[in-house]
Amino acid sequence: MGRDLATVIVLKSGYARWEGYASQKACGSITLVKSHLNCLVDLGLPENIDFVILTHSDIDHIGNLNLFPQATFIGGNDVITGDHFKEFFKDKYQVDENIQVMHTPGHDNRSVSVLVKTAKGIVAVTGDIFKVDKSINLL
Repeated sequence: MGRDLATVIVLKSGYARWEGYASQKACGSITLVKSHLNCLVDLGLPENIDFVILTHSDIDHIGNLNLFPQATFIGGNDVITGDHFKEFFKDKYQVDENIQVMHTPGHDNRSVSVLVKTAKGIVAVTGDIFKVDKSINLL
């Protein structure tokens, strides 16, 4: 793979299924973004990960942070490495020339999305970008 542009690999597809009032089964997607730096969006494997990007703070998206002791974390508008809060960004944060994190409130006020330049164009990794009222019939 040429390192001029990034690649996006969905390691695990997520899901959310309502089981009744206020009960659901849910598991977030795990996406690997490979560029000059390697970014994991909503967690996964710990080896050689430079950044972990949390699209929002729901528990199905933030488990196992302790497995990435060397990574820089981006969550909400914060950028942190270890116990060092490195930066607070208002609208966007540039990870490298191919990876940008944008503040995209919607699912919650601190949601972010990841924009990745790839050979196929721009790929957006969004997490839970919107909520759907349970009463809406999607079919």
